[in-house]
Amino acid sequence: MKRSGLLSLVFLFTLAILFAGCASKQQETPPIEEIPIDTTGFQDIEPEPVVEDTLPSVEELERRRLEELRLAEERKMRQISQDKASLKVVYFEFDQSSLSAATRDALRHNAEMLRKYPDWKVSVEGHCDERGSTEYNLALGERRAASVKQYYIDYGIDGTRVRLVSYGEERPEVQGSNEAAWAKNRRAATVVR
Repeated sequence: MKRSGLLSLVFLFTLAILFAGCASKQQETPPIEEIPIDTTGFQDIEPEPVVEDTLPSVEELERRRLEELRLAEERKMRQISQDKASLKVVYFEFDQSSLSAATRDALRHNAEMLRKYPDWKVSVEGHCDERGSTEYNLALGERRAASVKQYYIDYGIDGTRVRLVSYGEERPEVQGSNEAAWAKNRRAATVVR
């Protein structure tokens, strides 16, 4: 039994050494070394001031709102001016008041503008070239203006918004006594009043 006692003693001693060895491996974490920071060159820089978020005043909000309204009104007026200027003049054949396909295309654009601006009232001005008597040309100019008005009515525009005017040969667009000038003077213009 001595041998077994000796073996037990050796076993216990070995266990004690093992536990002691494990305990010695658990060391404390060494302290973190502070690394010195070189601040030279940064001494002249001042920190940014802290800006507090502030809401605009009621007066500032009202000023911005009024400015936006003013700009929107300017854009609207500019668009209306452009649309008025976009109204097309239509031209007629000699001694005619009937509408051609090209004339109808131009009048379709005008009718769309009249739909877009239901408060517009327009005058359709009928014109003629210099050939023919004054009375005949006034009547022909009126027939041309009436053809245009009828187109607008057929397109759905209220006829009370459209006034007829005939100038006959009195307001030529182009001066001259040749076919090129006459072709430009046989016309009907839609004008916002």
